[in-house]
Amino acid sequence: MKVLKKIEIVTGAIESKKILTLLEKHGITDYTMMQNVTGKGSRGLRDGDGLHAAFQNRFILLACTEEELNKIVEPLRAILKKSGGMCLVSDAFWLIH
Repeated sequence: MKVLKKIEIVTGAIESKKILTLLEKHGITDYTMMQNVTGKGSRGLRDGDGLHAAFQNRFILLACTEEELNKIVEPLRAILKKSGGMCLVSDAFWLIH
């Protein structure tokens, strides 16, 4: 097994594109994204009910090394501070197959 950091991000559709660009910029190319996730936070209910998909939330899941995490944490924090959302970071073990 390999020790990694698991990153779980919930943010708006528009911001998710910025986050994916940030990941690519730092060589992080593997992730899973789920569209139209719903929830409620400090900015109220986000249920995706709007006239446009821009009002929908996205869930981004990825695993990276601690070194990669250190490169993206502050730019990621800046995106989330401006737009809202949530990011959880935890230790994970990759079961290499």
